Amino acid sequence: MGVNNRPIEELDALVIKRAYYVLGISIAGLSLVMINWLGLSVMMYNVMTIKKIALNAVYYVVPMATAMIGFAATQLPATFLFSRLGNRVSMFLGLLFNGISLVFSTTNSYYTALFLRFLAGMGLGLYLIPSLLLILGWWSIRGLTRWVQVVYLSSITMLMLLSSLMSIWVTQSVAVYLGLVSIALAILILLTMKDAVIIKSVSIMAVMNNPDVLMLSIAFSIPWGTYLACFPLLLM
Repeated sequence: MGVNNRPIEELDALVIKRAYYVLGISIAGLSLVMINWLGLSVMMYNVMTIKKIALNAVYYVVPMATAMIGFAATQLPATFLFSRLGNRVSMFLGLLFNGISLVFSTTNSYYTALFLRFLAGMGLGLYLIPSLLLILGWWSIRGLTRWVQVVYLSSITMLMLLSSLMSIWVTQSVAVYLGLVSIALAILILLTMKDAVIIKSVSIMAVMNNPDVLMLSIAFSIPWGTYLACFPLLLM
């Protein structure tokens, strides 16, 4: 009787602690993939060891477009992975690809650099949706999904703004260091994370009618659209 009268927060304190852990680790991983996918795609030539040659605007736009293609191409594979194997497997692969693209970002080959930008886009594609759904899985039992959505989706907007300013301090050694941190975090997620739920099958209409998916789309598309509108100014 006394146990039932205790506040519910005390009854599942370990679950709440775990949910905060998942939230913190997920945002840390998001920071790494956003810095790589967006920031380094814009300033790729600052960390490459290619000869200093005159590059026209096309050369600056192509790395960003390549990263975007990698992101778009990985959406279906990411959905298959987290629906069959769980969120953490897809998140692990996303951070692993992200780390590899960062560690080798100092290449002296332009075409290798483009491949690494594509790999960076794959990293974000494999990481973004599964990480959000992992967070919602842990927090939905508390009825606080809207609160953590605001925190997580706001971090996407902030990281889009911050990553575009990374050219001030990101150097070759910093890029490699961030890559190693990404790989280490990938291993940490694989070994310590636990999926709250694994969805075996879901209809496309259920996904389209899910307000969480709508919130994610809005929170991601608005800052991304704004960034693309301002992108020509970054090349001046």
